[in-house]
Amino acid sequence: MDALATFETLLGHPAYHWQRRLYAALHAGDVPSGLPLPTGLGKTSAVLLYLLALAAGAPLPVRLAYLVDRRAIVDQTAATVRRWLDALCALPEWRAALAARAAFPIDGVPVAVGVLRGGLADSGEWRSDPARPAVIVGTVDMIGSRLLFSGYGDGRSHRALHAGLLGCDTTVIVDESHLCPAMEPLLRTIERLQREHLATVWRPRFRVMTMSATPERTSDALTLDDADRALPAVHRRLHAAKALHLQRLDKDDKLVPALLGHLEAFACGAIVCFVHTVKDATAVYNGLHKRFGADRVGLLTGTLRGKEREALFNGALWRRFDPDRSRDGVPAPAVFLVSTAAGEVGIDFDADHAVMDLAPLDSVTQRLGRVNRAGLQPAATVQIVATRASLTFNEQKFAAAEAVGASGETLDEDEDGSPEGDDFALEPDTIATADTDDTAAPGDDGDKKKPKKPSWRDHLGRAQARTLALLETLPDASPATLAALNADVRRDASTPLPKCPPLGVERLTLLAATSAELPRINLEPFLRGLSDEPARPETQVLWRNDADTLMQLGPEAARDALTLLPPLPRELLQLPADEAEKTLAELAEKCGTLACIVRDARGSVSVHRLGPGSRPPPLAYATLILPAAAGGLDPAGLFRVAKKQPEVEDLADNDERRRFEQCGDQAPAEAPDWLAQAVQLRFALHDPDAEPEDRRWLVYARRRGAEFTLAAEGDLSQLAYQPQTVDEHDAAVGHAAGRLARTLGLPAGLVAAIAAAGHAHDLGKKRARWQRAAGHYGPASYAKSRTGTFRPALLGGYRHEFGSLVDVLLHQPLPGAPEPWLRDLTLHLIAAHHGHARPGFPDPMQWDPERPIGHNAEVAEAVERRYATLQQHCGPWALAWFEALVKAADAWVSAGNTLPDEGSACSA
Repeated sequence: MDALATFETLLGHPAYHWQRRLYAALHAGDVPSGLPLPTGLGKTSAVLLYLLALAAGAPLPVRLAYLVDRRAIVDQTAATVRRWLDALCALPEWRAALAARAAFPIDGVPVAVGVLRGGLADSGEWRSDPARPAVIVGTVDMIGSRLLFSGYGDGRSHRALHAGLLGCDTTVIVDESHLCPAMEPLLRTIERLQREHLATVWRPRFRVMTMSATPERTSDALTLDDADRALPAVHRRLHAAKALHLQRLDKDDKLVPALLGHLEAFACGAIVCFVHTVKDATAVYNGLHKRFGADRVGLLTGTLRGKEREALFNGALWRRFDPDRSRDGVPAPAVFLVSTAAGEVGIDFDADHAVMDLAPLDSVTQRLGRVNRAGLQPAATVQIVATRASLTFNEQKFAAAEAVGASGETLDEDEDGSPEGDDFALEPDTIATADTDDTAAPGDDGDKKKPKKPSWRDHLGRAQARTLALLETLPDASPATLAALNADVRRDASTPLPKCPPLGVERLTLLAATSAELPRINLEPFLRGLSDEPARPETQVLWRNDADTLMQLGPEAARDALTLLPPLPRELLQLPADEAEKTLAELAEKCGTLACIVRDARGSVSVHRLGPGSRPPPLAYATLILPAAAGGLDPAGLFRVAKKQPEVEDLADNDERRRFEQCGDQAPAEAPDWLAQAVQLRFALHDPDAEPEDRRWLVYARRRGAEFTLAAEGDLSQLAYQPQTVDEHDAAVGHAAGRLARTLGLPAGLVAAIAAAGHAHDLGKKRARWQRAAGHYGPASYAKSRTGTFRPALLGGYRHEFGSLVDVLLHQPLPGAPEPWLRDLTLHLIAAHHGHARPGFPDPMQWDPERPIGHNAEVAEAVERRYATLQQHCGPWALAWFEALVKAADAWVSAGNTLPDEGSACSA
């Protein structure tokens, strides 16, 4: 197999020299620390090169996490990866090579693609087989929080699962790393901590590579060389003409009219307009829409709903910005794309001209990378409009800071919003507050004035003023001109960097205790750094027709329904939490009464009923589910309240999943033909004494997939695509877990320990209490059933994992382990396979109802000691990864799959 020839065929052009060098490094198992390249040279192709190297047998981590700090482009990046994979896997030899890496048989594309941008929208396919190659595309918040055992929106079981899978056997590529300066030191810390445990416990590697067009180069970074620069295509892009025109406004309210004036002057071409805020973007969009009509104007913000964003990317207007479009023939009338920062990075579009407001140099550099990207427009122009506000900063603060620094003194750290002491456990809005007071703070004596440190806003204003002054000196705005700038000059004109606090072992220990009821630790300092810039956590919003019914059924029903039918990317829009809360309050005022469902940052689901004047629930990193009839979605796809509130289209159903109401035992006419083989979650809508023919059910049906059992909280995981007794299920899971561990190349002792955990993980379901709760009254003890009417109240708090642990300790001695810690690992994996035992089972209601309280207490105490010992021996990510292997095997078997050497193979 010729990897580079295949690469060139898939991309349609010869490989650049840097791409050849990157492939050679990856094929040898080396991941460069950085890839500092100008925009327009195909940095995203590093994903394809990585997959080709993996298929060719390179000793690389099996998962690639591609981190980009612009949520609007996560889906587009994932779509690009899927296109590459479809083309690559159409070649039999490459498909076979990638499929051979997986532990379990694969029907479709052998590389799973995941999307982590919030709102539960990820399909979860990448979690089902940890040996299967996978690409996970996500944002800083979604991937970073999961690496820290605190995934936003994750429930108890998912927190450790995601940390283990992303923290082991994964390479993280950070695209445009300058946009998230705190992430690289965090990832390097995780990489270092992982290396420290390699000598004690085998585990796959964790690697990190950063990419940026505005780099701080490192010694082992892979950069352009003379051979690259000599290529005509590279030379054309590096020296692409971009004539700069600068305008200063005397009044801030003239910005939108000035931008519109410049835009309306274009008669032809593809024109992009970049602005800071959604408010300005909407105003410019509305002005152009009124003048030119919907067909010639597009809006791209991070707050668009997925459906509207897909329509933009798949529409005729977007094709006018295609870098490979034909430029021959009569010029077509001008089309316009209005974008916030959502379009600055990661999107491969090529505008002929640009109009924009002023931004720091690093942002301007990214924007310029979307103009004359291919170097085929000889007369490209860039108009930058600066307002007075964009150039405003307090020079006195900088002078005071320099004077204090020269004297050897220091300024009060509290002046820039950084916390004194160890206050990272606070919520984001208590740490980051904007400094808008220009008066000096009183000194200790009450008379002497202390100088204040410059605020983040001051630093931003000075960076933008320096950017404007710098741009006025440049002959053009080509990538070559910008790359030639002095590094110190570039840094001074760029977005101010936050402080990056270190991730201490003590704090990591608290984060990894995912089942402990500890106060939520604020992750913002580690993911975003410390700054006085106001923190703006995000909220996901979607609309569903069944929201009212789920609210009547209660939070647990809503939680399970969202697990079985999680939000799809096309359903979701995302916006800052403070704006979501404000709009929700306005919507409640408009509706009179409004009920909604909220899944918070810790995965807890709650129901809220709001009226005029009601305070909305906190929505930081939450998912908000609204009734479709309530409205709140404007024609552009934004969360807005208007005079007329049309019902929002429900987009939850598709060919793989369906919701419907059923009367009696007869499925309705609209039920899918695959219903008889599907897993079903059923909620009773009838009175308990209703006759059989009068009973009504709300049914959620899922056609296939193992991932929902991995996502399940509580005992929703008892659902499966075919009934299984406890003994049948445990045997199958043990076999699958052993196969998974062997495929990953684990030592024989580890393979045996993991397989033994699978063989015994559900023994506790044989308790009469659990069988009654699951609705099983016959002589056989079942672990799984196809339809769900589970009654958790009958459990009385009992956790079957604890019962499994008791049974193993009393009745099923484990096979001898070559090392003592492996026996402890097996016991821990049994106890932790639903996310408990991190660190323990503190509630006696969780203990075995058939054993004496004293014996249960001894078992519970041993669980906590065992967890602490293994956490120290293995390291937090490796222990979570071992847990993930058992969880994945459990989910794969629950999906109705069997391994070929078990005598049959069935696919759900």
